[in-house]
Amino acid sequence: MTEPITKPRVSAAAKTALVLAAAAVLLAVFALAAPGSKFFFPLVSLWCNLALFACVLLVLRVAGVKFDLFHKAIIVGLWAAALVYFFWALNRRNFIYIWDYFNYINKQYGAEAAFLQSPAAGFQYIFGSLAEDYTNFITLFLDFPFCLSDRTGDSFAFCQVFSILPMLLVLLAGLTIKVGQMLRVKNRFWYFLIGMTWMVTYPWLRMSAMLSQPDWFGLIFGFSILLLTLDFRFEKLEPVRFCLLFLATAAIILSRRWYLYFVVGYYFAYAVLVLVSSVRIARAGQKKQALVQVRNLVLFGLMSMVAMLILLWPMVSRILAYSYAERYSYYNGGGFVAEISLHFFRMGLMNLVLVGMGLWFSLKKRKMPALPCLAGLEILLSMLLFTRIQNTGSHQMLLFLPGWFLLFLLGAAALGDIGLHFPDTSADFAGIDSKILLGRVAELLREKGYEIGNVDCTIRAQQPRLRPHIDAMRRAMAGAMGVDDDRVSVKATTTEHLGFEGREEGISVSAVALIYRPADRK
Repeated sequence: MTEPITKPRVSAAAKTALVLAAAAVLLAVFALAAPGSKFFFPLVSLWCNLALFACVLLVLRVAGVKFDLFHKAIIVGLWAAALVYFFWALNRRNFIYIWDYFNYINKQYGAEAAFLQSPAAGFQYIFGSLAEDYTNFITLFLDFPFCLSDRTGDSFAFCQVFSILPMLLVLLAGLTIKVGQMLRVKNRFWYFLIGMTWMVTYPWLRMSAMLSQPDWFGLIFGFSILLLTLDFRFEKLEPVRFCLLFLATAAIILSRRWYLYFVVGYYFAYAVLVLVSSVRIARAGQKKQALVQVRNLVLFGLMSMVAMLILLWPMVSRILAYSYAERYSYYNGGGFVAEISLHFFRMGLMNLVLVGMGLWFSLKKRKMPALPCLAGLEILLSMLLFTRIQNTGSHQMLLFLPGWFLLFLLGAAALGDIGLHFPDTSADFAGIDSKILLGRVAELLREKGYEIGNVDCTIRAQQPRLRPHIDAMRRAMAGAMGVDDDRVSVKATTTEHLGFEGREEGISVSAVALIYRPADRK
């Protein structure tokens, strides 16, 4: 029997990459044909926005997050409401852009002037600022909407809402869904509404937008880092995930230098979390898997540090040679103790109550204690490092938002599910990444004192041909369960055109699993 010849399928990500590459080639041709054109920089800006949005969607895909119609409607509705609000608010105020409020507008003017000279001069203006305290990185993403406006300070602020906010909303929605999956939230409707509303209306996001300070641009990359790491323990090497993590880390540092404190604090807390996870599975008898996690973590960390030093060496060399503590001593208003007081003051009573409810929810229900530990340790470490130089200004509060937002989502889960039972078989798990459920089942087994011996799966399908994917399926299942690959068997067969499988109306799967108590095995 000859197998039918099928055309190789090109993934959506590959198609998007090809389109972006073709557009980049066209931009290069345009630059050679019309150097100094006023249209070149806006087109580059448009390309950068599309590329960044494509990366945001890829982050969601790698994180296993999918939106349904309800989620999409909320995102579009929030963006539309924000556009109306900011258009009204910006047009009714009288505000003079001076000091830092004028800094980035001036950089946008400078970038436009440099690109009018030549594309080379424009890119030199942007990349030549990497060693400066205020880089020109953000200008790449704002010129397209800015060139269509009247180019005032208020229009510059509105352009940020137009360009930055959609990507930020998509990531916040993805983060809300991801945390909800990890917490096994039953009342997904109210949890999503409460969580999204609480984060989007947080005052410091609104403040950055209103004051035309594009500091909140860095949060796109901060939330991307969260989505890529929250439920990932380096069980296996994933090049796409690692590349996205590296790019997000480099980009957040380029957006504002002080986001480096979030990077150091978060990755240290995350490394501790991975190591604790490795110790736990080693004690459960999976020493080989534990070593694999530690090895992958170390490899990724070393390779990322080397690459980051090479890519950002101008900035790194300046940081190492410059005495920031001396320069910013005026802004040191009391160190760590004063910083804690500032945070409590800026958070407000309602937010603190929400965080308290989330911590109670996590402890009482035993819901992913790793999340509040990760968030709390990141906030604490970032705060300790930052206060060695100065105390935070209101705009620098943004670097703590990823950690605080994780705690907000714990509180939203508590509000959404108070008084409800959380069955692991809830229908609300529809659409969840099956690897998360598989990992949770394995976790529940280990909580009861069992270990997984072997798993044997048989897939019956006429189409598609699954043999090329068998090894990847085995690795994915083994990684989710925390066992070696050789403990998982996956077989695929056809029914020779018999039954609903043979008629290509569906696929059937059967699985047999052997579990044991380690004590009984001895």
